Amino acid sequence: MSAINENLKLIRQAKGYTQEEVARQMHLTRQAISSYETNRTQPDIETLKRFAEVYDVAFDDILYGTHRTQRQHKACRAVALIALMDLLVCNVVQSVLLLTANTYFRVAEGAVTESASFILKTRFALLDAFHAVETFCLISFSLLGLVLLILLIMLERPVKIHIKLKFLVLLTLGSVVTILPWPFFDTLYGVFDYGFIAIRNLLFAWVLFGLSFVGEWLHKKFGIAPAKNGL
Repeated sequence: MSAINENLKLIRQAKGYTQEEVARQMHLTRQAISSYETNRTQPDIETLKRFAEVYDVAFDDILYGTHRTQRQHKACRAVALIALMDLLVCNVVQSVLLLTANTYFRVAEGAVTESASFILKTRFALLDAFHAVETFCLISFSLLGLVLLILLIMLERPVKIHIKLKFLVLLTLGSVVTILPWPFFDTLYGVFDYGFIAIRNLLFAWVLFGLSFVGEWLHKKFGIAPAKNGL
């Protein structure tokens, strides 16, 4: 069950109200609304019913987070988190495979002995696994990005630009942290070899960032539900 304070904040933002506007309608102070939303104080039943009236939602939406808008935003956050973890985990796995192949299974020049043959086979196996993870990451991250794009477009109220930018910055910084250290220990391959797929995925994420505004505009113009920046 969702926390009541989170439900109050999400519904207010989805409705496009400021804390000051809600406070005026409920004859409370802005600090009181903030206190309820940050869980510093707990509203009583009558106050919760008043919130439901002001926001024009069912009482269960306040208690359990069952409002359509709440479900939409939770779905967006879940897909965004999965996409982030997908990218970062794949970055680490790829880097470990590549560094292992280049550090412990390098084939020296000259005749291929029995031991060198084993090293060569193992190196090829590691590189095949590296490319398999690359392909998986490219496909999975692209699909997750497209799902997230659709979810964002279908929101009743679009996500604010600074929240989208924070997510893109998190993706970028996460990629830097999970990729940049590895090439320093590799004498064969450089940063671009380690980060090629991550760079492609980040570029794709920035393209989706731009497309989200186009999609939101189209949804506002032709969609069923009105859209307006609020969250």
